[in-house]
Amino acid sequence: MTLAKDFLGYISKPYFYRSEEKLAVKTLPRLGALLLAKFIIIVAVYFAIIYLFGSLDSQSPDRAGPSLRDYGPRRAFKLIIILPFLEELFFRAWLRRRGSIKIMFPVVTCLSVWFLARFFGLAPSPLMLGCVAVLFLLYFIWIYRSWATDMSDRFIDRIFPFVFWISALIFALMHLTNYKVENIGPLDVLIVTPQFIAGIFYGYIVKRYGFWAAFGCHAVWNGSLTVIAQAL
Repeated sequence: MTLAKDFLGYISKPYFYRSEEKLAVKTLPRLGALLLAKFIIIVAVYFAIIYLFGSLDSQSPDRAGPSLRDYGPRRAFKLIIILPFLEELFFRAWLRRRGSIKIMFPVVTCLSVWFLARFFGLAPSPLMLGCVAVLFLLYFIWIYRSWATDMSDRFIDRIFPFVFWISALIFALMHLTNYKVENIGPLDVLIVTPQFIAGIFYGYIVKRYGFWAAFGCHAVWNGSLTVIAQAL
């Protein structure tokens, strides 16, 4: 109950946590409990989404690649080790340090939006690109001028809840690339709700227990899905 209370209390209002508990044997039961809770929630959400699609007489989008049951050793290694490492590094590792947030949050957000725009075949106008470039320049000028003061640190503390939720949302939306773009409609965005929930759990884990704990949980999750899919 203490773990559940801490988790629910944190995600109800995420705050910047200066240091995390070191990954150790004693933390493994807590990480296992978090993965179990994540599994139960995601399974419930998944069947709710399937029921919603069925009640609206709508089909979920088709996957763009092979199913997990068709994965060979090379693809499985990529899914279990390479992708979790890169995703945790890109989407969440920077949540642990104010200095990292100052740099990485705008960069990750803009790169993710640009990638999704390209995925959906949207071309930003030169004016929009110019405005983004100017905003980036002004932002980094502000960082440079405030780096030696605590002004930017106080700013990070205020916006951290927003940063936490946006990182989880971007992580989820990037998983739309697992599906065929021509099959994705407004309702189909719900298909990545499980990834949004996963992003919340991994965000909490990386703040409480560190990067390697989040990577390990992510790898175990992907590995478990692969094993289950291969067994079915």
